[in-house]
Amino acid sequence: ITQAWMQVEIISLVPPRCFYPAPEVASAIVRLIPHPSSSISSDIESDFLRLVHAAFRGRRKTMSNVLISLLPNADKSVAQQFLSAQGIDPQRRGETLTVEEFARLAKGIKEIGK
Repeated sequence: ITQAWMQVEIISLVPPRCFYPAPEVASAIVRLIPHPSSSISSDIESDFLRLVHAAFRGRRKTMSNVLISLLPNADKSVAQQFLSAQGIDPQRRGETLTVEEFARLAKGIKEIGK
């Protein structure tokens, strides 16, 4: 979601030993620079947000399984056909999609919902 409206740049990595208690993961300091214009138009913003939240809520789910709950009257084959029509492999997981691919899917969801 952040990448849709901001350029994200890692400034520095922070090792676990810098925290108490030490976490099991490294942290990072990031710089967020607003994009002059977002690739997410206001007419698909709510669908984009719902889609990204659903994709990352079920991180181990494929996008075809994520879309079953977002597309009206959808089953797995409908979700797979929808993804294929958008040029996205139905077996991909949400974390592998780009902002542009999420935007394209959100636009398709918006059109189906009309």
